Amino acid sequence: MNKEELYLQRKYETERKRAQRAKKKEIERSKKCQDMIISEEQPSTSMMTLQILGKAIKHVKNVLPSTATKQIPIIKDVVKNWSPGKIKALSKEINIKLSDGVNKEKEARKKRIDALSEDQKKEVIDFYKQDSISRILPGKKEYVSVKDPVTGKRTKYQKRILIMKLKEAYQLFKEEAKIYIGLSTFAALHSAEVFPVSQRDHEVCMCMYRENIEMLLDCLNKINKNVKLPTNAEIAMKETVCGNKSLNCCKRNCKECGVDAWVNQVRNFDENDLEEDMESFINGNELKDR
Repeated sequence: MNKEELYLQRKYETERKRAQRAKKKEIERSKKCQDMIISEEQPSTSMMTLQILGKAIKHVKNVLPSTATKQIPIIKDVVKNWSPGKIKALSKEINIKLSDGVNKEKEARKKRIDALSEDQKKEVIDFYKQDSISRILPGKKEYVSVKDPVTGKRTKYQKRILIMKLKEAYQLFKEEAKIYIGLSTFAALHSAEVFPVSQRDHEVCMCMYRENIEMLLDCLNKINKNVKLPTNAEIAMKETVCGNKSLNCCKRNCKECGVDAWVNQVRNFDENDLEEDMESFINGNELKDR
């Protein structure tokens, strides 16, 4: 096919399509005019329509439940087979959103590769409930009501209070557990009945021998730079006591454990270094240069 024949063929197709579009427009125009004429000739049936609508509304109100929570599932079931266009038009008309849960299959959310399993989450929750991590409040009214997400039933649990700071509990968890999680995840996975320590929850001994252990350890580390003692009371107890269940160890009558190693470590330092350090250190607080 040469260029002239190709040009004539394209011109013919263009004219043919143009005529087809014009004919289609003419048919649509005539149809609209015919509909207008028919609507003008027919009598108004608005009164009949209002009566039918009123009867239908009355019948639906008699059948529908009285509470809104029971009405919503029925309405959603009625419109579940509607097209998205109809649902959108209805929502726009009555200013509500019916498309939620209608004609939309709930897709399973993609799970992260490093997501924790249910067993791992349970391990964290059980760790919080250990008596060495948290203690149960004795009050009769000290409980929380937790709703089961599966059954919907509520269960009462006695409140538990952490006996240490959250970061300290996290450090112990990292030492004991085989899984690794961040501090934020560890804090988020605590069960509903476990609460952090607050000022009103100090129902334990607050004497100087119990409360100032960490402060004293911190002071010993600051006075002598060569001394490396733990700053955590829990770690200090593990290093100086064989077993928490042994009464002899707790009374310092055990020959295998004790604080002798710490005493020797603190004593073995130069007194000149102590005098220099004491010039800039009073009562455990470093003096700021003015």
